[in-house]
Amino acid sequence: MHTIPSINLVKFLSVVLFVVLASPNIAFGIPSFEDVKTKWQSSEVMIYDRKDRLIQTVRTDYKKRALKWVGINDISRNMVDAVLSSEDRRFFEHSGVDWLAVGSALLENITGRSTRGASTITMQLASILIGQKGKKDINEKIRQIKTARQLEDIWTKDNILEAYLNLIYFRGDLQGISSAANILFGKSPSSLTAIESAMLASLIRNPNASVQKVVFRTCNILDKMQIPYDKESVNKTVSDALMLVKSNKNSPSFAPHIVRHLDLSSGKRIKTTIDMDLQTFAQETLKKHLMVLQRSNVNEGATVIIENKTGNVLAYLSVSNDFKHVDGVVAKRQAGSTLKPFLYALALSRGVLNASSLLEDAPVSISTERGLYLPKNYNESYKGLVTVRTALASSLNTPAVKTLTMVGIEDFYEILVKLGFDINENADFYGYALALGGVDVSLLELTNAYRVLANGGIFSRTRFSYSQGRAVSKRVLGEDVAFIISDILSDRAARQVTFGMENPLSTKSWSAVKTGTSKDMRDNWCIGYSDTYTVGVWVGNFSGAAMWNISGISGSAQIWQEIMNHLHRQKFSRQPKAPKDVVKKDIFIDSFSGVVSEWFIKDSQIPTDNSLIAVSRQGHEARIIYPPTSTVIVIDPDIPNTEQAVFFEIMGGNIGMSVFVGDDKIAIYGNIAIWQPRVGQHKVRLIDVKGAIRDEIEIFVR
Repeated sequence: MHTIPSINLVKFLSVVLFVVLASPNIAFGIPSFEDVKTKWQSSEVMIYDRKDRLIQTVRTDYKKRALKWVGINDISRNMVDAVLSSEDRRFFEHSGVDWLAVGSALLENITGRSTRGASTITMQLASILIGQKGKKDINEKIRQIKTARQLEDIWTKDNILEAYLNLIYFRGDLQGISSAANILFGKSPSSLTAIESAMLASLIRNPNASVQKVVFRTCNILDKMQIPYDKESVNKTVSDALMLVKSNKNSPSFAPHIVRHLDLSSGKRIKTTIDMDLQTFAQETLKKHLMVLQRSNVNEGATVIIENKTGNVLAYLSVSNDFKHVDGVVAKRQAGSTLKPFLYALALSRGVLNASSLLEDAPVSISTERGLYLPKNYNESYKGLVTVRTALASSLNTPAVKTLTMVGIEDFYEILVKLGFDINENADFYGYALALGGVDVSLLELTNAYRVLANGGIFSRTRFSYSQGRAVSKRVLGEDVAFIISDILSDRAARQVTFGMENPLSTKSWSAVKTGTSKDMRDNWCIGYSDTYTVGVWVGNFSGAAMWNISGISGSAQIWQEIMNHLHRQKFSRQPKAPKDVVKKDIFIDSFSGVVSEWFIKDSQIPTDNSLIAVSRQGHEARIIYPPTSTVIVIDPDIPNTEQAVFFEIMGGNIGMSVFVGDDKIAIYGNIAIWQPRVGQHKVRLIDVKGAIRDEIEIFVR
């Protein structure tokens, strides 16, 4: 028994035939193919590296997932065949309406074998282009058919097929063949296999079908295409692909943190300054070293590589297991000793010091409104008289603090601001701790500040995309000062006092470098530059947890060295030429160092030698290092006076030396003088055999 066709269906077909055959061909405002293609908007901003390789996608439209428009010649033949087999086998024969399909659909509807429709690819595209203006009735269907016929008059078959494959939805919010191929299979539309193509074609009629239904329809389409297949392979392909719709694992993510520095409204395609090869190498290097450093409780790291001349950022990455969204390149951390080069640069530019000036590396106490400031060296050992060259290259703390007292806190603060550091508090907030990096800085700020030294004192902002244009340059430091500081930071002999001759700060070709470790070992930095690149590395913990037994060269320095050697694996870095305002002169330092060859600023007061201050180390170094001046000592009432004592510790030679508390002479045993305290304010003096006062402090006893 056959099912009688409904009156509506018969009426529909009658009206359709009359309208199509009898009515004039009136246009419905169909856009041209070029208009449709031009107005296409991707839902993603595509971010490319400097060599036009896709490194990142950023979604800006959450109503759909649509990637770039794909030309018909860039779509796999497998995909075209699968869609034609599934949706419109006579696509290239009909003129918009497949009357054989219409008749077949009518017959199947009459016999009850199927309720399939007869919409061609052109008709489906027509519906997309003109949109549905009312409910799905006879009038709407007629409108669709007439639009399809007009499309065939105006557009080529390839135009229709290309637009169709770019405008239809495949799964969920995936619109267009580009997003479907990239997100479901991690490949371009040109590389789709027969099974992948059949699966995508199966989704057109029912984008949200279950895995089982998609597998069934995929197999049917492969049968129509007469393509042999293994059902297990089909099942795996479908299952794996539909899982990726949720996870979106195939979205490229080579430089996720760089997005904050880009103007996403500037277009759907952004060409960045990133070099994907360098980005990949730096990431692998950082991850490799972090695996080793985990035993020292080091879990996170960040690296940035900047091209000196242009300011182009070539690599920018932050690595973490637990804090994946934290950008370690811009996160603010304590600078440690990495600010010392700029402190000495200020002192050199003011003529307060030169590279051969002698500074005393010894414990120091500075009275401040918050109490005593007592800086110490990293290893709590002191070298006595040292040159500025040695003090900076070997990163000695107390000479840096003394230098800050010479140039002034405010002036040093101002030079840091000019170097691009965005500092939250005023100079007084940090005080003398500025000398030892008590201020929070970012790796990007720090690396770009060192780039100023690499560029001979010229500052400019960094650049992340070619659409940003070149930044304005300005002079912050003198070329002469930048050269001398660079020469010191590249001096292996000068840094051996602290680091030894062979260490990760030594590279295969010329480089200048400085390390830094913040208070309580929370941050470890290594920043340095060659003639072409400036590289910054930070390791530590985003949580603020302290590292264990990490020194300036055992943490970030090894990463820095490997990256710098990689950058110059083919072209060696050359030492910068001395500016015309810099001269080299032999100068006598002291009886221990003898005569050395040193750089000086030409118009500065160049000393003939340092003999006026080159006194014997024993005499000059001798001083009271404990207790610091202004110390308050409280007598314990529960302990007999005779059992209480104050120990004065003397550093340096003590031959012929005496300690006086007021008028009382105290004997020295080794380097200790013991005194029985009494209430009052007391001056404590260290006096040599000639009666000269070598040092003096003041203590209070109550």
